[in-house]
Amino acid sequence: MRTSMSKVRAGLLAVAVIGACHSAPAPAPVPVQMPTGAPIGLHGIVQDMEQYARLSGTTVELALLGNSNNPVAVTVTDEHGNFEFATLPAGTYLLHIGRQGYTETRMRVEVKATDDKPLDVRLRAVKTQCLPSRYHTPGCP
Repeated sequence: MRTSMSKVRAGLLAVAVIGACHSAPAPAPVPVQMPTGAPIGLHGIVQDMEQYARLSGTTVELALLGNSNNPVAVTVTDEHGNFEFATLPAGTYLLHIGRQGYTETRMRVEVKATDDKPLDVRLRAVKTQCLPSRYHTPGCP
C-alpha cells in the first residue's frame, strides 16, 4: 500500500508541475504612445537688457504654439540665470518669461535636434516714475 500511495503522490506532483508549465498565456503588453524622434533639450540664459546681469528666480514657461494657456513645462532660472528643459519632442513652442520688476517676454522657439545653442533672453527693467507724493510708491525712495 505504501508503494501505491507514493506513486499517487508522485503522479499528482507531476500533474501539478505540468499544469503550472502549461498555464494560460500571459496577456499581451499594452503599447505605449511615445513622441516621435529622440527627446531634445532646450536651455538658455536670462539677463537684464541694460546691465547684462543674469537674473535668478525668473519663471520660464513652455507651451505648444497655439495652446499658450496650457504650459507643457515650467522652470525657474538658477542663481546664474540659467534654465533648462531636458526632454522635449521636436516642434514649435511659445516661451513665456516673467520676473517681478521686468516686462514679460514671449518668444516663438523652434526645437530641433540639430540646434543645441543656448537661448539668450534679455528682459527690460520696468521704469518706475517717482513723483513727489506723501504716499510711498513701490520702487521709489
